[in-house]
Amino acid sequence: MAEFWIGQRWYRTKGAAQEAVREVLYRYDVGSTVDQEDDHLLLLDLLDMHLEADDKIGSGVEAFAIAPPQRGPHPGFEVIRTDGSRIDFSYLTCLKPPTHRQQVLNVMRDEVKATANAYFEARKAAGSLISDESGAPLESTDTAVAYFRGPSFNGIAREFADSLGG
Repeated sequence: MAEFWIGQRWYRTKGAAQEAVREVLYRYDVGSTVDQEDDHLLLLDLLDMHLEADDKIGSGVEAFAIAPPQRGPHPGFEVIRTDGSRIDFSYLTCLKPPTHRQQVLNVMRDEVKATANAYFEARKAAGSLISDESGAPLESTDTAVAYFRGPSFNGIAREFADSLGG
């Protein structure tokens, strides 16, 4: 097996890196905040490896907490953001290298991020943050909501890739 890095931390294998993260997870009780600096710094570097790191980090990372299990018997990590909001993240997702498709989609997302943010802010300012399906008002802090009316990002990306031969 090949060596594996999380930030500046070297591990003999990816399994060893996974075990180091799992040790942090089980060092704390569910609901508690990760309060050891080395553990916090490891989780910061790990979170940077997440495919949706920007969305998970949001306004910035204040701390990490141990979240109760969402599915199954195992707890997980939760980001406590500087604005007080919280969001879970999977450490296993962080340890998977992105596929070529994911890398291309990430580059495409970066290219449209400013436009998407401007669109969101315009809808927010106009008071039109409503569900396109139900018509119910949406909270601007709900990061699991897509605010764009129209084709999905993946659909647009697929059409673009197809137009260039795949």
